[in-house]
Amino acid sequence: MLESSIDHLYHGELSRRQYRARLEWLSQPGFDPAADLSGDLQQPWAWKDSESDRSEWFRDYFAQRNEDGLPVR
Repeated sequence: MLESSIDHLYHGELSRRQYRARLEWLSQPGFDPAADLSGDLQQPWAWKDSESDRSEWFRDYFAQRNEDGLPVR
């Protein structure tokens, strides 16, 4: 028997995660990761146009998820 503890990284309330909305949005015509995103194995992906409607949607999406459990502004 191994005595240890496990830490769980909080991902916010399940009701706020909006998995379906994200998948529906990503399935819409016009989203092309190869055209819309940049990055490589050494850096995280980034929007090629950080002011696009797509990048704004994702900023709002993650803010609404409220993964840290902090008050939403």
